[in-house]
Amino acid sequence: METSTSSIADEPDEDGAAPDADDRAALAEAVVFNMSDRFTRYEDGPGVLILAGVAQTGVLRPGDGLEIQGGGPDTGITITAIRVGVPDVEVESLSPGEFGYLVVTGEFGDYSFTEQLVRPID
Repeated sequence: METSTSSIADEPDEDGAAPDADDRAALAEAVVFNMSDRFTRYEDGPGVLILAGVAQTGVLRPGDGLEIQGGGPDTGITITAIRVGVPDVEVESLSPGEFGYLVVTGEFGDYSFTEQLVRPID
């Protein structure tokens, strides 16, 4: 599966100009998802986790790549699905300010109690 750094990083700004390298780096450093609670994070089958939290910057979509802020080179995460509500309903995107669940691959021990996820830098 190909990882995307997000369509927000490639969209022109209000003046129609494409973002420059500094703008892209700022977008990559901005927190895009705050995990909210260790008790709402749980396994959903072998190697699959559901991370509960709130979207912060930009729209999140399945296929988007994220990293744990300050986590080092092996913290890449790809969103395989996004769910919202109770019961969980799969949706196409999660907008800033919305609470939802990111379905990702990984192990329970890969995450601490609360993580801040950012977009990878190209």
